[in-house]
Amino acid sequence: MDGFDQTMESPHASRKMMILIVGAVALAGVIILVAVLFARNRQQVGIDAQNLTRAESQLEQTLERCAMDSDPDACRASKVQSAARSVGAVSLCSHLSGEEADNCVWLVARDRENPDDCAPIRDEKNRIRCADDIRVKTAVSSGDAAQCEFIEETDRRERCVALLADPVTSTNCAERVSDSDFCSALTIIEQAKSARNPGLCLQIQNEDRRMGCIDQVGDADLDGDGIEAEREDAYGTSDESLDSDLDGLTDAEEVNVYGTDPADPDTDGDGFSDGSEVQNGYNPNGPGTL
Repeated sequence: MDGFDQTMESPHASRKMMILIVGAVALAGVIILVAVLFARNRQQVGIDAQNLTRAESQLEQTLERCAMDSDPDACRASKVQSAARSVGAVSLCSHLSGEEADNCVWLVARDRENPDDCAPIRDEKNRIRCADDIRVKTAVSSGDAAQCEFIEETDRRERCVALLADPVTSTNCAERVSDSDFCSALTIIEQAKSARNPGLCLQIQNEDRRMGCIDQVGDADLDGDGIEAEREDAYGTSDESLDSDLDGLTDAEEVNVYGTDPADPDTDGDGFSDGSEVQNGYNPNGPGTL
């Protein structure tokens, strides 16, 4: 019987052993993954700290030069804001004081779209407005009315909910909004989104609204020349000009039709512009005719 029992128990024991081994391997994998993520996080924190330290050092040198500026205070405010926004660090705003420091923090918080960054603002009313501005933007951009509940000011919270329940459009804007510039911008935004052409956004005068329009539409082809922004970078052309090298051919014609260099007005170097050669029937890439 003992031999029989051992024979019967052996497969069961093997399965248990296999389960234990698989479990141990899985646990080891999880531990390794956590360790890797932790190491990467520490590395990123280290990089961020290095960037901040470098920015602090550079800013201090810049502020020393501001002392010799014709308007030292304006120079100081401008340089601190620029440095703080470039690295996304509200801590750099501490180089300013009073309202200038609060404005600096507000700008950085808005750039980062993080209401928690508004905390250093000394004036409580402005601190709440700063955070609520970001929360409104988050709610509207996501279309999620639930996000409105995080807004502290009651009136703004209610307006946020109402706005998402019945959005303002170019059709009803004049009836519901007194700011005519806002309504004009809204009309352009709708046209740009419909045409999927962010270049139309450039008609908007207000910088924040113009950039908001571009963000909504996407900057795939800002100048509407048929070449996406990423490809414009690769070709060395401008995403704000239909004809970057001013040779008489659009960037799209050079890339997609004639195979010429959109960043060089004379691709074959013969002394005649690409546009001139095409117009007269000559090959812009070398000798001969088209």
